[in-house]
Amino acid sequence: MKRRRIVTAAAVLLAAGYWICCAMVKSGYILPRTAINGIKVGGMAAEEAEDVLAHAAEERVSSTGMDVLFAGGHYKIQLQEALELDYAPALEEISKMSQGAFWTRGFFLLKAVLFGNNRSVPVRIANPDALHEAIAESGLLQAGTVEQTSCKKSGGRLLFKMGKTG
Repeated sequence: MKRRRIVTAAAVLLAAGYWICCAMVKSGYILPRTAINGIKVGGMAAEEAEDVLAHAAEERVSSTGMDVLFAGGHYKIQLQEALELDYAPALEEISKMSQGAFWTRGFFLLKAVLFGNNRSVPVRIANPDALHEAIAESGLLQAGTVEQTSCKKSGGRLLFKMGKTG
């Protein structure tokens, strides 16, 4: 009889604790310990997180470039116009966790608090034409091409410029 009371009391306490966890989740706010690409958005309203992520995406893409060392040359490719970093799907996914059914909110809160809630959003090529143009502007496409040997007359001297093989 005593054991049954203890088990019942423990079950009631666990159920009450879980109900409190479910009630603690604020609808429209992102769960604690949540980050997207290392940017902490936990506890923010969805609109606030959207602004923070949009600024971060603009900042990260604007400083994106690639250095290529090839055939003895150094080529810098500017990728700002070709790339896109879209945080909207990941933000929508993590926002749904706090807006779901009342009884599921507690589970997502406990999971976020205990294990964290991290998402990664890869950069994608939004404009392939801009990518091709950036590669062409870098001079990389001419790397390793054949240059003919040339000569010119300068001040009574004949100057030779040796060509390169392909």
